[in-house]
Amino acid sequence: MDVARLERLTQKVGGRFRLTALLQKRLAELVKGSPPLVDLPSNNYLEIALREIEEGRIELLRPWTAEDAAQLPAPEEAEKEEKK
Repeated sequence: MDVARLERLTQKVGGRFRLTALLQKRLAELVKGSPPLVDLPSNNYLEIALREIEEGRIELLRPWTAEDAAQLPAPEEAEKEEKK
């Protein structure tokens, strides 16, 4: 495997852990039958996932954090808004 390519992808997604997580999730989707988002003559799922990342067709979304939850309205306020 091309080390320079992996280094570029690592920088693109924001780190080795994120690249590994993204590849794992996408490979699982491809194995379960999801269609590739790129046209490649190869049936190699790893190569397909790597190319999808290179072309910006997939990304790893930021996980839910406590800061995200703090920005949501309190449950009581949300109920009041729904009743209006």
